[in-house]
Amino acid sequence: MVNITSDVNVMEGDKLDIVCRVDGSPTPTVVWFKDDMKIQSDGDNIRISTTEDDKSSIVFISLASPANNGVYTCMATNAAGSANRTIQIQVKKRK
Repeated sequence: MVNITSDVNVMEGDKLDIVCRVDGSPTPTVVWFKDDMKIQSDGDNIRISTTEDDKSSIVFISLASPANNGVYTCMATNAAGSANRTIQIQVKKRK
């Protein structure tokens, strides 16, 4: 089972956390995509983390920019199969 927060609008320069809650046995492996391209932590602006209980995977974006606009997909996979959910992120420019 995969659950993800709803679509998000955020202002440029704000912090953004995208949370994907997963449940399954065995514990699913989670992979994130933005516009169908796999997301990697860059050690600077984008970081991907899993909670200690392995129930949530989170994409942390420290400074949101229009480059972060897009469709984000959380894909959870285990021996029983896979499931995914998407969320639309819209970063609005500050005036």
